[in-house]
Amino acid sequence: MKYLYIWLVIINIITFTVFGIDKRKAINGKFRISEAALLGLSLVGGSFGGLAAMYFFHHKTRKWY
Repeated sequence: MKYLYIWLVIINIITFTVFGIDKRKAINGKFRISEAALLGLSLVGGSFGGLAAMYFFHHKTRKWY
């Protein structure tokens, strides 16, 4: 159980960071991280980090798809 908590903390920090990097790349007009990679990180346990990053960085929250 201890390892699960450690995994969740680490993967959420990584997911938050990757979402932030993708947002910075979008602002600078550079090559972006694929949406599949972002969703994959969320699926393997980083969903809280992904949601937090979406609201913190306004990542994929401004346009209606």
